[in-house]
Amino acid sequence: MKKIIFALVLLVSVSAVSANQYQSAVEKVTIETRKTARYVPPPVLASYNAMYPGATTIRWTWKDHTFYQVKFIYNGETMTASYLSDGTYVGK
Repeated sequence: MKKIIFALVLLVSVSAVSANQYQSAVEKVTIETRKTARYVPPPVLASYNAMYPGATTIRWTWKDHTFYQVKFIYNGETMTASYLSDGTYVGK
């Protein structure tokens, strides 16, 4: 009986680890395909928040971890802004 319980626990553990690895791989492909930024450097966020206080962020995108673009709503208008990774504003 102990062997059966041990085998079931082992099977569930291996399945959970395998599924978790698969999920991470799928998320990585999706992120790279859409280029949706999950992490935005603090200087970029600080610059954005200073320029557009109270804006509602829709989505951040990135290119080569050096160029970040944000789509947001500010004063009822949908806008975009672009920043370098050091927080330098480079346009809309």
